[in-house]
Amino acid sequence: MLLTLALGGCATYQPLPLPNEADLLPAVATSSCCAAIGADTLGLGTLARVAVEYNPDLRARRSALGVARAELYAAGLLPDPQLSIGGDHPSTRGPGLVNAGFIALAYDLGAVFTRGTTRQAARQKLAQARLDLAWAEWQTAQQARTLGLALWTAKRKRGVLEQALSRYRARQKQSITALAVGDVTLLQAGPDLTALLDATSKLALLDQTASADAHRLRALLGLDPYAPLVGVGPSLAESAAAGLPTPDAAKAQLAGVAGRRPDLRALAAGYAAQETRLRGSVLAQFPAITLGVSRARDTSAIYTNGLSLSLNLPLFGAARGAIARDRATRDQLRAEYQARLDQTTADVIQLLDMTAIGAALRTQLERHLPALQEMVERARGAYARGDMDALAYLNLEQSLTDKRLEQIDLTDQLIGARIALDTLLALPLPDREDAP
Repeated sequence: MLLTLALGGCATYQPLPLPNEADLLPAVATSSCCAAIGADTLGLGTLARVAVEYNPDLRARRSALGVARAELYAAGLLPDPQLSIGGDHPSTRGPGLVNAGFIALAYDLGAVFTRGTTRQAARQKLAQARLDLAWAEWQTAQQARTLGLALWTAKRKRGVLEQALSRYRARQKQSITALAVGDVTLLQAGPDLTALLDATSKLALLDQTASADAHRLRALLGLDPYAPLVGVGPSLAESAAAGLPTPDAAKAQLAGVAGRRPDLRALAAGYAAQETRLRGSVLAQFPAITLGVSRARDTSAIYTNGLSLSLNLPLFGAARGAIARDRATRDQLRAEYQARLDQTTADVIQLLDMTAIGAALRTQLERHLPALQEMVERARGAYARGDMDALAYLNLEQSLTDKRLEQIDLTDQLIGARIALDTLLALPLPDREDAP
């Protein structure tokens, strides 16, 4: 009966083998939370939601929450009582001698006194683990938006470079023909070849960067490396640049970021858990009490009932070492929280300043681009008539191409600033990114 009682609460073991192959999706899967999936284009917000649901690292971290739940469960369990059974057999024979024996039951009351703080600390650690997961999900979502933006930007820049490359190829072909019959000199034909090679190199470099971003996005979405990627619609991405908060609005949102951003809340939960652990260490310095009862029979067949009480004597201050360690850890966590909050404030202000400069530059560029476009068209006619030097014309045309690329980069920077601000201020994903 005692064996049955002892083994009744024991868990059993079941082996769990490791997988032998990758578990990646062949395409972006349909999801109940992402109704727009499967369309030809996605908004950045939808792309972020897909990443949060299917990212392999996040799925692993969600499984890791079971560890924190198990620790909370273990913290709520009381220690098992200790049962002692023994006996003595007399080595000499004599009248009235019998076999002696005893049975005793003891229980450590110290764990009962600290159970409340231990369980509360475990509950706060579980809250911290959930908030850490929420912050990881938030960062993954913003990374998906950033990669989607990068691919959309690369697509726009590729269109500009392909137009320029088409013109340079046609002009290079004409230059080769004219050079063969002696209508132009090497000095006149050389700039055409230089422009063609320069545009070809820029396009190849752009394709390399876009390919790397595409593979990173596939990995983020849990896709097979060869899975097709849906594109980000131009109107959907451009709308993300609208509605950048003003400095005053951003500072107002910054005031409440500590109660909104998951990583700061996770640090706060970890600090609260350490506070509870320190309080538990203070309680644990009091003498641990073990209470026991016993029933015994000696070799003279005399039965006795016993009661025992044992105390740990805190003579050498072992408990004070644990208190000092927990207090130092609490101070460290408080300093880390303050540093994270200070860095967030500095990053938001710096980002707002950089965004203001970029927005002003884009406005100025958009104001002058039509005039530069008109100058290039007039120069093209003058070059065709032979009234303009080839090098001067190509320099002017390349300047137009470079400024168009710069305009795309500035738009990318503004949208990226919006994504960065959303991350720093823990703002919800904008619905307008999913609406044409």
